[in-house]
Amino acid sequence: MDWSKCIVCQAETGKKLSCPAKSKRKDTGAGYETFIANIRLFEEAGCEDLPEWIKSEVKDAETLAINEGKWHSTCYSRFSRTKADRLAERKRKRESDAFDKTFTRVNSSNSNDPRGVTESTASTPGMFRGNMCFLCHEKGGRLHQVQTLELDRRLRDCVQDLQDQQLIAELNTASDLVAREAKYHAKCLTALYNRHRDSEKARASDTSMSSASLALAELIAFMEESNVEDLSTVFRLADLLKLYEARVNQLRGQFLYKQEHIAPT
Repeated sequence: MDWSKCIVCQAETGKKLSCPAKSKRKDTGAGYETFIANIRLFEEAGCEDLPEWIKSEVKDAETLAINEGKWHSTCYSRFSRTKADRLAERKRKRESDAFDKTFTRVNSSNSNDPRGVTESTASTPGMFRGNMCFLCHEKGGRLHQVQTLELDRRLRDCVQDLQDQQLIAELNTASDLVAREAKYHAKCLTALYNRHRDSEKARASDTSMSSASLALAELIAFMEESNVEDLSTVFRLADLLKLYEARVNQLRGQFLYKQEHIAPT
């Protein structure tokens, strides 16, 4: 891919290119984060129009920032959040309709069997049968139903990060928890989120000390170099703290990226 061209169309159109990396805004990386988030939504919704080079080379916002990714405004708008949500909704409706047709066909074939209801229900994975929490597989208690695609996505992300093989296998039987009317106990959902948070803390702890030490060393070097060049240099503590915190977060992100994307030798 030619990073000097629009990352979406890769064409020489003569139109103006926008580059978040060269923006004067403080949140220069926000544009890249939004673009990557939208691309992920399009992938989850089964979009077949994503350029191959985006799938293979545009891994994350950091990749875009390093290569100063740019785009035409019209190309960027092709992958807006609104369009991603519409595509996801159409996919959900198709899957829901297909599920309803299958359920109706099975139920109809067993209509003369006194066990008809039981047999038709058997076509639905156990985690989605009746008033049962799909997290603990128990009935009773106050149950809530998955109502949004956002909750669906967050649940899948948590389970995948935790590598809970049982839940991963069960969630793989349903591409849309909203359509399946999946139900859960609030306490079970909270427990899942807490497990995920603890897991993230454990992973982050390995990089916290190294990133903090490196950031401090760089800050000290910066101050020493500045004093050599200009003996009158005065540093505000608040400014130094901001520089330090920003660098720690940046280094921590780089360490996590390497851990997730670079295989050990």
